[in-house]
Amino acid sequence: MAEVGYFNVKFLPRKTYVELENFSMIDSMKKLNGIIKASVKSYTPIAFSSGDFYSKEGKVFYPLKRENEKIVIPGSSIKGTIRTYAEALSYSCHLDGPCGEERDGLCIDCSMFGTAGRGFSTMGKVHFNDAFIDSSVKIKDVGMPRQSEGNGNQIKLYSHKMKENGQKVFSYEAIDTGNVFEFEIQFHGMDKKELGLLVLAMGCGKDNYFGVKFGHGKNEGYGSAKIEIKELWIKPKEIFGKMEQRDLSLLDECTNEYLKSVNSDVLRNLDQIKSDWSDAFNG
Repeated sequence: MAEVGYFNVKFLPRKTYVELENFSMIDSMKKLNGIIKASVKSYTPIAFSSGDFYSKEGKVFYPLKRENEKIVIPGSSIKGTIRTYAEALSYSCHLDGPCGEERDGLCIDCSMFGTAGRGFSTMGKVHFNDAFIDSSVKIKDVGMPRQSEGNGNQIKLYSHKMKENGQKVFSYEAIDTGNVFEFEIQFHGMDKKELGLLVLAMGCGKDNYFGVKFGHGKNEGYGSAKIEIKELWIKPKEIFGKMEQRDLSLLDECTNEYLKSVNSDVLRNLDQIKSDWSDAFNG
């Protein structure tokens, strides 16, 4: 296979996970609610731009976003990355139009992460907080990603071991290799399978570890990172109950329950994702 910076996994046809008439946030306290605290370690430089660009010494570059002298990693960018892996590991509407477009139900991804459309809209059940990091950064030349050459029954994921030499038009400030930053995920009204898919998509499932790709220049070899879950806090079902720190084995139970519900196509996609990471960074 030519080194093009990405690889394809099989598209898994959409399945309705929850009927719209049964989708409700009102009874969310009957399900799983809490906070996941996690850290991210960069294995290659990560380039998140603020959207604005500047010119320095005749060269255009995109800086990292900053607030109060700290670098800000948008929670929306982290969410987008995790959702991509979740869609590759579930029966999603990824290549089949959003569930919000006049459907009678939601796939598991839209139930978790939200959907928008003429028929139905919801913000979903997970919220990713912005991350703040103190770090020295340097300018990196990053070529803009090319369009996917995959076909209609495949999903494109950026590779950790393959990269392409795209035309380097702009420069981005990048978080250097070896840096660590932390972020939090708030979740509410999730069932065990949904929480299990979330953990699996983060590359944190028991015996199913892998790194993910963040930011710009993913096809150029940038953005490789490993997420590690540090703490799990669960809110009791009592309305006025305080959050309690729980053992991470609960997340293992959720991941196992999700994996038991899927077929061999999901497991093959998972194996491809794990192999791409382990081949690049020796596990």
